[in-house]
Amino acid sequence: MSQGVGRKSQVCAKSAWVQSEYALARWIGVAFVSACMALSAAGAPRESGGGAFTLVVENDLFSANGQDRNYTSGLKAAYLTPAGAEPRWARRLGDILPGYADRLDTRFEFEIGQSMYTPRDLTRTNPDPTDRAYAGLLYASLGLISWTDTNILDQAQIVLGVVGPASQAGASQRWLHRRLDGSVEPRGWGTQIPNQFAGELRLQRTHRIPIWGASDGPQVDIAPHYGVSIGNLTTAANLGAGFRAGWNVPVDFGPPRVSPSLPGSGYFVTNHDFGWYVFGGVDARYVAHSLVLDERGSAGARVDRKPWVADGQLGIATYWGNLRLAYTQVWRSREFETQKSDYAQFGAISMSWRR
Repeated sequence: MSQGVGRKSQVCAKSAWVQSEYALARWIGVAFVSACMALSAAGAPRESGGGAFTLVVENDLFSANGQDRNYTSGLKAAYLTPAGAEPRWARRLGDILPGYADRLDTRFEFEIGQSMYTPRDLTRTNPDPTDRAYAGLLYASLGLISWTDTNILDQAQIVLGVVGPASQAGASQRWLHRRLDGSVEPRGWGTQIPNQFAGELRLQRTHRIPIWGASDGPQVDIAPHYGVSIGNLTTAANLGAGFRAGWNVPVDFGPPRVSPSLPGSGYFVTNHDFGWYVFGGVDARYVAHSLVLDERGSAGARVDRKPWVADGQLGIATYWGNLRLAYTQVWRSREFETQKSDYAQFGAISMSWRR
């Protein structure tokens, strides 16, 4: 009898947790759209010379189970400089990098962000030794984005940050869960990966190839990409492709995401007051090193990382004047041998607003 009551209470608690998670997701969505509508109402010219602010929220709230596990959350805010308005020292950096000085449009992007990784069971003080360790990343980055009239986008990014308690990922998750009625308290952050410096150089090239249509009306294009990441945070090489199909499609290379991901950026140029497109893509990565998987937590758990990881995504993006909104659903293959599910699932909301 007591076992039946215990199971019933666990089910009720889980149900309340999931409902509260989705309630939070709806609240975020309403606030996000309201803020974006307020910004777009101001109106602005459509030229490409202005800077752009970007906000990205990724979370496994936006998945079939709505539960924290694996890559559970990513947040980033970024600012893309106007054309020709980057700091003098940044312009000098662009001048010395091969091939960047003669580009049609070169910008610098400043970014801050936090990413969070958790095991499957948040109720355990000592996590399952066959599951991944708790890990958080707090970082800042400087990126160089360059576009040519041959529809090629080059992105170079230097990332500097910290992994461990100093990332404040544990405090962020506990703070959020305390404010969700019935949510599970994550108990294992005391065993997370210890503090250490994290750095990475990312290089990415994306080609935009028009397939059908024109800038006015319906349009379809594809965008193959390839790149590398080198550093103690991640060392990997990736290859993939994306597609877009829509109406009055802007000149862009997909909505921005939190790395590792399919490429995108806050850069976009429009010739109309309104447009939209659906998009999708795949990315295959060979991962030689991943700090958040290869490093042991303080409880000693360490998993066997899978060298090949694949992402698939589908989404929709729309713009009004100087505002672009996008939602992306992402499926990621298993990242370590003992991962319980065949894939991880999460959603991404992004907003880019040009001044």
